[in-house]
Order: sequence, then C-alpha cells, then structure tokens
Amino acid sequence: MLLPPSKSFLFARQAFCMVLVVTACLVVCISAWAEEKKTSATEDPAAARFRELRNLYRQNAAKAAEGFRDFLTQFPKSDLTDDAQYWLARSLDESRAKPRDIVAAYRTLIENHPRSNYRNDAYFAIAEVWRRRGRRPEDRNQAIKAYLDFIEHCPKSERVSEAKLKVGELYYDYPLRNYEKAAEFFRRVVREHPDSSFATRAYGQLARTQLRLGRVEEALAIYARLLETGLPDKQRIGVRLGMVDCYLSQKDRKAGLEKALKTCQDIRDEAREKKILEDHAEYKTREKMASFYLGRKKYNEAEAEYREYIARFGKSAGVWQARLNIGTIRLAAGTPDKAREMFQLITSKHPPGPKSVPWYVHRAMYLEAYTYEVEKKWCDARGGYQKLVDHYPRTYDGRRARKKLEELAEKPEKPTPPEKK
Repeated sequence: MLLPPSKSFLFARQAFCMVLVVTACLVVCISAWAEEKKTSATEDPAAARFRELRNLYRQNAAKAAEGFRDFLTQFPKSDLTDDAQYWLARSLDESRAKPRDIVAAYRTLIENHPRSNYRNDAYFAIAEVWRRRGRRPEDRNQAIKAYLDFIEHCPKSERVSEAKLKVGELYYDYPLRNYEKAAEFFRRVVREHPDSSFATRAYGQLARTQLRLGRVEEALAIYARLLETGLPDKQRIGVRLGMVDCYLSQKDRKAGLEKALKTCQDIRDEAREKKILEDHAEYKTREKMASFYLGRKKYNEAEAEYREYIARFGKSAGVWQARLNIGTIRLAAGTPDKAREMFQLITSKHPPGPKSVPWYVHRAMYLEAYTYEVEKKWCDARGGYQKLVDHYPRTYDGRRARKKLEELAEKPEKPTPPEKK
C-alpha cells in the first residue's frame, strides 16, 4: 500500500520548482543585458544619441529641441538627419515655440530632404501649426495656403480629404466667414472622396453652410439624407439638432417653432426609449431651444429650458454648465445681482485649490467679477479678477481677467450714496 507524500516532501518540491523558475528568469535577464551591452558597444554614436533624444522628447520637449539642434551640427552626414530635423520641429511644437520657428523647422526638412519619408507629414504639419496656433486672420489664410500646398505636393496622401475638409472649416469659422468658399470645399470632399472617413462630416458641414447662406430647404434635404445613412446615435442626435436649426429659420416662424419643439421632444423620447445618451440628448435639446429664446430676448423661457434639465438630471456634471448658462441669461436680462447668485453657487462648490477644476468654474469666477463691473463696483470687480489670475493664470479666463485688471486699474470705487433719513 502506497503512502501519501509527507507535507515536508511537498514543500521541498515546491521550493525546488521556485528555484528553477528564478534561475531561468535570471539567465534570460543576464542574456538580454549582455546582448544590450554588446549592441550599445557597437552601435553608431549618431543612432545612440538620436535614441536618447527621442526618449528625452517624452520628458522635456524644450530640452529635446536643443539636443536635436546639436545633433544636426554634430552629425551633419548621418542617415538620421531628416529624422532629427523632423523631431526638432515636433519638439518645438510640443514646447509651444513661436509658430514661425516651428514652420521654419518643417520647411528646412522639406527643402533639404525632398525624398524623406517625413515630407508629406511636414507639409501637413505646417498647415496644422497655423490652424491651431494662429490667432490673427492672416494666420488663418496662412493655414489655408499651407493645406493647399499639401494637396498640390502630396496628391496621393491619405490625408488629402482631411486637408480639404479643414480648408472648408477655416473658411466657415470666424474670422473669415466665407460660406461660399466653405461650401465649395465641403462639396469637393463629398464628391471626390465619398469613401473617406471625413465625407460624412463634410456633408454635415455643407448642411450648416447652406443654412448660413439662407438655403434652408437645401440644408434640410442634406440632413434628411444623412439620417438615412445609419449614423451612430450621437451623430444622429447632432443631425436632428441641425434640422431643429433649419425649422427655427423657416419663414413661417410659428410652424417652424412647433416643428423644432416636436423634434427636440422626439430626440429626448428616442434616447429614453433606447436608454442611451439620455443626459446628452436632454442637455443638447434644452440648450438649443434656450439659445433660440435668448436670441429673441425671451429670458424666462430660456431659463426654463435649463431648469427642466436640472430637474431631471440634478446630479449630473452637466448641471453646473446649465447653471452657468442660467447666470449668463440673467446677465443678458439686465439683472447682474441675480446672475451673480448662480455664479457664486458654482464657485462655492468648487473652491480654488491645487487640483485642476472644470472650465466652467473659471468662467463662473470671471462672470462673477464681471457682474460687479456692470454695477460699477470696481473694487469688488478687481478682487474677483485678481483671485482668478492668482489661482488659474494660464487658463483662457485667467488671461482675460489679467486684461480686465489693466483696464480697471484707474477706475475709482463707486461712492456709497448717503442714507436717506
């Protein structure tokens, strides 16, 4: 009769197996280390330095840019000079250098390395720099010119349809607002690149452009065709909201408003039925109608739309944005004191601290200070703007607040009127 193995035997066997596993791992690690040392010893110095700079780029792009400049001076005949020039431009962009310096780095790559694999990327990147970083109208024109250069010099690139779409969007957006030219490029994307991933987006943008040009029925027809293409639910909501804009722009305002309200309700009902995107559908439809009422100075109706959203989604993150919009509506209605109550409700729940806060908190702080400015309470206004600058100086609203402080520097405090006896 065989006896079962003792506990000490089982423990010894497990320990032996563990020793074997650890030994095998050590052998593999030592072999890999030895191979790496052997490779590094025989590796081209230029390749080794380039690899170091690529790793540095992930940690400190500004220092990487300096390193790539030194690399181009130290290894001018290396096969990696076009790679270094490309990553120099990328490092400058990542470190927020001046747009002209970034563009100059990409142009150097194109001129000195016309057969580089990075050539097409450099052409496209120049346009992207002007589009993303430019602020002046001439910068937008520079972006358009750069995209057209990319289309001309890289006609077989997969990104040609994207470039045409972005030219159309640049013409559409502020400050150019050239809707005819925008429509031309959106049509080109749809017609010349029907299978592109950007075709649907271009078609939707074409509908918006037609509406801007007053061609309401043409825009409606485009939106109707888009709904037949089996869009994802979120895009489908966006298209139907575009149809709401069309209804609100029709000549028969009463009939258009009825269609718009019905469409908004249909969007909400469909989201509830499917149990998807309910919050998104509710907020977007309420926002759409509130904007319409605000444009016609129907302030109570505009505020009521957001209150409906808050009543249904009281614990959603979108509630804070809805409250910000209610404050903006009250400010437009000429009641800065009531608007301030809403802004203070937001800022009191999100006090300044070391952690970053959502964008609507910065905006609420700015608008709260602005309500004091409207009331000519200069000291309170300066205090509000200064608080925003102290805590969030790099935000968009922080920069606006700094300009406001310069404007209000000479403003005297409003004298307090004497009390009536």
